[in-house]
Amino acid sequence: MPVKIRRMTNDEFKNFCQWSVEDHAKELMEECQMSQAEAIMKAREEVI
Repeated sequence: MPVKIRRMTNDEFKNFCQWSVEDHAKELMEECQMSQAEAIMKAREEVI
């Protein structure tokens, strides 16, 4: 099956960024024992 690469729309990119921050924050909370607020701030710094 061929793969087609295309640019994300602005909405797709916003959703992807939001999902990435939330997913990474969950990992930080579990692995680094951070609070949710700390993890979200750190994830935003690292992802965006």
